[in-house]
Amino acid sequence: MYNWNPQGIADLATELSKIGNEYRSIMAGIYRAFNNIGVESQWTGKNYNRIADIFNQTKATFEGWAEYLQVDAPKIIFYDVAVNYSKAGEASEEIYFSIALNSDEIQNVENTTEHADGSQRIEPNTVRAIVSRDISQNFEIANEKLRQYYNQFNELAELEGEAAVVEIQNQLDDILKKAQNIVMAFGDDVGDVIEKSIQNIELTNEETINMARQLEAILTSK
Repeated sequence: MYNWNPQGIADLATELSKIGNEYRSIMAGIYRAFNNIGVESQWTGKNYNRIADIFNQTKATFEGWAEYLQVDAPKIIFYDVAVNYSKAGEASEEIYFSIALNSDEIQNVENTTEHADGSQRIEPNTVRAIVSRDISQNFEIANEKLRQYYNQFNELAELEGEAAVVEIQNQLDDILKKAQNIVMAFGDDVGDVIEKSIQNIELTNEETINMARQLEAILTSK
């Protein structure tokens, strides 16, 4: 439980920025893990590239969420809540907070060579293990980090009437819902495409379009 004097609120902003940076680092690791599958030629061809395209399509969303968690929300908490509380106090006091420095960066996934004969080259056991260990599990860890962020921020809910608190709370609700839905969709899509690649079945254009539409529907949902 934080002490809701101005510096206590500022301390929460600092702590939330650190959690936001941790979320960014986890997401960067997920993208790096999938990119390495292609770089190491453990899975190449059209099917891999379509999943890579989905990763790249959502990169801006994950970056935006990380920036909001690490920078935007903590600044709002500090300047619109902590500083205002300080100004409203009987005695003016100097308060401070800090934004965590980026410890990692989410990078695009590179496409691999698409084979002229349409073949899907994959090392099934290796790819399944990497996807389970470094992608699926880390998506869950990333979402757990979001829940940790939400729970710590939610302690501010006792500050009734703070518009800034309500604004952030609504934004976090939206991020949590969409993040969970994306994880579920990613898991289903990647698993299905791996199995198709093992059977050397190339994704149809319709299947690719449907995956993209499903993702867009999640990101634009209210």
